[in-house]
Amino acid sequence: MPASPRIVCVGLCTLDVIQYYEERPAWGGKGVATATLVDVGGPAANAAVTVSLLAGRATLVTAVGHGAEARVALDRLHGHSVEVQDCASGDSVLPVSSIWVDGVRGERTVLSTNRVASVAVPSPTALEGCAAVLIDGHHPELASAVAHAAHERGIPLVLDGGSWRPVFEELLGLARVAIVSSAFRLPGDGARDLDLARAVQRRWGTPSVAVTRGPRDVAWVDGDRSGSTPVPPCEAVDTLGAGDVLHGAYVWLRYGQGRTHADALMGACAAASESCRHRGARAGVREYAGEAGAP
Repeated sequence: MPASPRIVCVGLCTLDVIQYYEERPAWGGKGVATATLVDVGGPAANAAVTVSLLAGRATLVTAVGHGAEARVALDRLHGHSVEVQDCASGDSVLPVSSIWVDGVRGERTVLSTNRVASVAVPSPTALEGCAAVLIDGHHPELASAVAHAAHERGIPLVLDGGSWRPVFEELLGLARVAIVSSAFRLPGDGARDLDLARAVQRRWGTPSVAVTRGPRDVAWVDGDRSGSTPVPPCEAVDTLGAGDVLHGAYVWLRYGQGRTHADALMGACAAASESCRHRGARAGVREYAGEAGAP
């Protein structure tokens, strides 16, 4: 039986300490969490785990570093069969995110360092046998190196644009797909929604662009076509990582299974919505994979 296509995810990895609460304490006060979850996080890491849960092979190119936090994160990633290429150098340590999730509405608040001290150039073997690359824009040196290497090899590049980062000025012209959030703004341009998607396509020539808008429809363009993809409604328990799940599911469905831009978005929206029904960013993906018939 042939091996599943391999997806490379490049960017941020963190250790997430997640506290669920029903009554938020006042500033300077104390409160009681209803549950606590410690897991690996970060856009690229969550996307890589999503690919693996959907029966793909995932490699995470990131900066993990040293220390107890790094060991926990690597243990979680390896437990999900994600290969890791650690490009941290020097005395780098893994960023830790402290996250509060409203147990009633599912909304989350995140406080994170997001950065390590230094990174090294990834190994040339990172892209061997790769079907597509997903880059979240964190660790710009890694992002640039891998993006140019993928472009030279004709490997499709998908960008995760949660918010504008200067490195996107360089990467958007190399990408085949850009999926950005409603918070994404081009410098000097206030375009939103479908206008934003068209502005990205017009300025950089990115063939396929989508703009996610939380529970609202995803606006997209694909060549000279445009449209919107509904997000299945749900009673949100935890929205943490839903966007990362969407990106991971999209790149797998588009380039692991060969679906069209619109079809991949439809499946990715379903996976992200299901993720919101559960605590953490994993249970909903497993549920979606079971419904979709993934082995």
